[in-house]
Amino acid sequence: MIKRRCPINMKGHTILPAAVFMLFLFAFMSPLEAIPVSSSAGLRAMIDSVDNFYMNDPRGALHIYQNLLDISVSDASYGLDGELFYKIGRSYYRLFILDSANIWLNKALTELEALNDSALLVLANNMMGAVYWFQDYQGEAKRHHEKALTLAKKLKNDKEIGRALNNLANIYRRWGDYSMAMDNFYAAIPYFQSSGDIEGTAWLYFSLGSMHKQLKNYKQAEESVKAALEIYLDMATANNDSGGVLLCYWELGSLNRLLANYEKSLDYFYKIMQSRRRESMPIARSDDYLGLGQTYYSMGKYDEALKHLLEARRLREGTGIGTGQATISLFLAYTYSELGELKLAEKALLEGIEVAKRLKRKDRYAELLYEMSALYAKTGQTKDALEHLEMYNSIRDSLMNYEIARRLASLQIQYEISENEAKNQRLSQENMIHNLELHRAGIQKNVLYLTIVAIAFFIFSGLYLYFRQNRDNKLLNEKNDQIREAHQKTEAEAGQRIKISAEREELLKNLQHNLENVKSLRGLIPICVSCKNIRSDKGYYIQLEQYISEHSDATFSHGICPDCMKELYGEYLDDEAQSAAKEEKQRPDKADLKRKGV
Repeated sequence: MIKRRCPINMKGHTILPAAVFMLFLFAFMSPLEAIPVSSSAGLRAMIDSVDNFYMNDPRGALHIYQNLLDISVSDASYGLDGELFYKIGRSYYRLFILDSANIWLNKALTELEALNDSALLVLANNMMGAVYWFQDYQGEAKRHHEKALTLAKKLKNDKEIGRALNNLANIYRRWGDYSMAMDNFYAAIPYFQSSGDIEGTAWLYFSLGSMHKQLKNYKQAEESVKAALEIYLDMATANNDSGGVLLCYWELGSLNRLLANYEKSLDYFYKIMQSRRRESMPIARSDDYLGLGQTYYSMGKYDEALKHLLEARRLREGTGIGTGQATISLFLAYTYSELGELKLAEKALLEGIEVAKRLKRKDRYAELLYEMSALYAKTGQTKDALEHLEMYNSIRDSLMNYEIARRLASLQIQYEISENEAKNQRLSQENMIHNLELHRAGIQKNVLYLTIVAIAFFIFSGLYLYFRQNRDNKLLNEKNDQIREAHQKTEAEAGQRIKISAEREELLKNLQHNLENVKSLRGLIPICVSCKNIRSDKGYYIQLEQYISEHSDATFSHGICPDCMKELYGEYLDDEAQSAAKEEKQRPDKADLKRKGV
């Protein structure tokens, strides 16, 4: 199984404040006004500043590069013509304007070879090879990638070595030489790892997925493309470049069609079309319509398939790109046959055969010949059917050898993947150890600097605190005394509050106890208006004191009031009163006794 992530060591990139400032200037004024270009250094600074936003705005960068080229050409002392030729060609390539990219990159190669600038020659040759690859000039593409590989090895430029090997692998893959393709693919892996070229690693995974697709290993192909997609998604988040993401979506849509996951396939293609809505690259939009047409054909929706395939052919016409034309023609022929349009199917097949012959695509050429033979047989053109069948038979042996080679390559892939997994793990561990060592060395260096700074800080801080402490001690002591007094006062107040609280608690307890011992009488009490007896709950009249004793905690001690005493014992009281009055009269007055000396 292919790993989803290649162990890549990401190197940090720093942006100087000056570069940020220059970008700020570019946003608000003409690029030629941002930095003075009275010298080669000024022009150099402007070129480097434009490079910072080339990925996000290749069209804007192209315009600035062209203006800078006018300045460079006006003064031969600058010597930057070759680099600007390359960067203009690179911008056209990113915009997929391949004819213009071809012209400018060829100019760059001529100028850079005269200057013997090996570093830029590597970049220009690799990009020139990519342009020729898309233009279907595979021999020219191979020549430039091989030259880039030779120069990159001399310069020990791991990133460009990996890219050259990967591009050569794609050429061999297209030619059907899968053994050489695999050799170059796996030779590129360690260079991508050592250089930290994330984009190159994503392209490598995508290329492996395309080769598995050709070998009909669809599940492995899907796994490789998803690994590439994961990296491209991270890149898109970082630099807002979704080109790699859309490329992976297209391949995943095609793979899901081959796996009969038609709804999922359509979902991928429509995602791409929504994302490309503002773009103006007809070749890319042609591929999108081709993918939709193939999927609708596989679903049996022939009218929808025909509509999308015709749009794909219209967009591709005039682009000069032959790749995909034979496939469009083949599926148009399939669709026309299903719709009963046999003449149109024949025309589409003839166009496809010419393209396949020109591109030397034996597999596609054979499919077209076989379909043409079947079409002629269906229309009763026996002679033409036999002729095309014989042409098919003439290449059948080579096709059988191709199939055998493909199966052998598939087995070889399985073996090499298992072998390279172990190698990748070892390389990953070595890279990890190396990175840890670098990290540790960096930490040690930083710790040393921090230690020196800390020691100096503590020395000066100690001196400052020593002199300041003497000044602050007196104030501190005074504050301590005040705090101590306040603390004592607070303690005394706290003791008083505790005492008051205890007394209050005792009072509350007594009140609670008294409340618990109180019984009260409530409600209506039926009482006799004459004898004052009270009727009980059972209906009997009882004495007042008995009722109160039963319904409360009160007890009675019997006495007699003066009124009752008078009423009951009046006659006796009168006799006693008269006797007492008589005795009082007979008793001598104390004053008289005093006067008499008694």
